[in-house]
Amino acid sequence: GTAWASVMRPQGFILIPFVFLGLAYAGRLRAAAVAAAPAVGLWLLLLMRNHAATGAVSAYLSRWQHDAPSQSTAVVVSNIGALLHAFFVRGFLGFLLRSSWPTALSAAVCLALSVLVALGFARLAREGKVPSGLLLAVGGFVFSYFIGHALWVAIDPHYLLPALPFALALSLVGLDAVLPARERRAGVMLACAALLGLLLLQDASAIARLRASPPAGRLLPRETLEWVARELPPDGLAFSNKAKTLFLYTGRPATPMPHDRDPETFRRRLLRTGVTHVVLFPQEHLSAEWERWWQDFYGWLAVAPRDYPRLYVNEKESTAVFAVRRP
Repeated sequence: GTAWASVMRPQGFILIPFVFLGLAYAGRLRAAAVAAAPAVGLWLLLLMRNHAATGAVSAYLSRWQHDAPSQSTAVVVSNIGALLHAFFVRGFLGFLLRSSWPTALSAAVCLALSVLVALGFARLAREGKVPSGLLLAVGGFVFSYFIGHALWVAIDPHYLLPALPFALALSLVGLDAVLPARERRAGVMLACAALLGLLLLQDASAIARLRASPPAGRLLPRETLEWVARELPPDGLAFSNKAKTLFLYTGRPATPMPHDRDPETFRRRLLRTGVTHVVLFPQEHLSAEWERWWQDFYGWLAVAPRDYPRLYVNEKESTAVFAVRRP
């Protein structure tokens, strides 16, 4: 499980050392080694494969190395505030909640729920009903995961999904600890029902919006995929902002790429990695920074028709295919 967690999301590697430490703390050194060794091995193989294919171990790491030096202390503090809001307001009170909240109300909710999570963790540690090794693994993972994202350059609630179940459970334990004895059971059940109701309301709202007007970026571009499967050579290599989708539906080799910041670096990388075509799909952006990069990237292709002749355009599906002409 730890091995696949590190493959599914780059931040999954944070789980590896804390699973190892939790098992080691419980005196199960052999089990710790058995759990950690294949996870570390698979993670290293993935990084080696990425470096061989793109020249970088991870697009996320490349982006962080480029942007992190420019982040001031104020930016990091702002990130922490945005993370707390995304985690406790959006996560607890309706995942992907889009409505704006007054700063004071958001801060009060974040503080109250943070205290409940801390009280819940302290109660479990004090009572000893949960193994200390498990608490060490859970607490270390959630804290490190949060700190890692505080230093990241983009904030979005879906990043926090791996830590959300632990925080939800700890907050309910904390609520049970602060309520009067006679009201604990009813209070915790009411809190569970309220959280479930908020999540169901958000899900129903999201489904209704999608059915009423599906975004272009979430519809399968069948005409474009059929054209790619028919026209692009099977021995070529395409760069795409949706490389996995492209390979899955066309069988054509495809690769994503780190976020280059200028057209010269971008072209050198295309030529060095053997990319023969560029296939662009509509992009659901996670942040304004991602949107600026994607617009720049599209512009580099559009203004250099000699280097990137346009082969296919589908205005209905908002897609385009370019060739990469070598010097």
